[in-house]
Amino acid sequence: MAPKLTVDYGALVKDDRVHGSVYLDPRIFEDEIETIFHRGWVYVGHTGEIPEPGDYRLKKIGRAPVIMVRDDRGQVRLLLNRCRHRAATVCQVECGNAKTFRCAYHGWTYRNSGELAAVTYQDGYGAGFRKEELGLTSVPRVGIYRGFVFGSLSPSGIPLEQHLGRATEQLDLFVELSPEGELDVRSGVNKYSYPANWKLQIENAIDGYHPNFVHQSYLEVIQKRTRIKLDTFNGDSVAETRDLGNGHVMLDYRPYNRAKGGAMRTVLPTIPGARQ
Repeated sequence: MAPKLTVDYGALVKDDRVHGSVYLDPRIFEDEIETIFHRGWVYVGHTGEIPEPGDYRLKKIGRAPVIMVRDDRGQVRLLLNRCRHRAATVCQVECGNAKTFRCAYHGWTYRNSGELAAVTYQDGYGAGFRKEELGLTSVPRVGIYRGFVFGSLSPSGIPLEQHLGRATEQLDLFVELSPEGELDVRSGVNKYSYPANWKLQIENAIDGYHPNFVHQSYLEVIQKRTRIKLDTFNGDSVAETRDLGNGHVMLDYRPYNRAKGGAMRTVLPTIPGARQ
């Protein structure tokens, strides 16, 4: 086996520029999958997506397919969507309500808690076969903050609270916008494909430079409906992109709000990062 090549990130990432290979080099992408998505905390979903016992949604942590499910006792679980027999998926429907998950390949059936409930032709496995040892594999670490569900494929590492750090303040602000102090996210999601490096997508969400051009018509509608003059097209925007640590960042409109005497009250919430 060829030795793993070491990437000199210090040479690629400078204070004022980033080398293009950071977005193109397959070695760097594999490093990110291993060190960020398969070791650190990753945002998976929200408890409001699965409000009732048996509710589930298919998710991913890095390359690992995951079932986020509320079991019959009401506990939120993250189960790897891999049969313990030959690793085929046990659920292929994106969301729904189920008491069991059945492997379509050989018919092994699991309860929504992950326990192995039934094995086809079990007599053929001999007297030493132990169903209790072959339930679906749980994601090693699961953490929930204000309904936001995070998972880590690594059995060890920093606690979720430490990983979130200063980002918890922004999550709190976002949730407290609800009169009930919690979010209802049962209405579904909008999805789109993004044929590019994942970091570019994240950067777009915290890039305050492009809205003047890409979203000009949207901002004009806001001005027309609210009668609040937005001076972003004259270079007068004082919104700031903030680094909250541990890979968490936000586009903060509070400076703009203060400059305009509280006319705008929108604070974009943190994008939960995954870096430890």
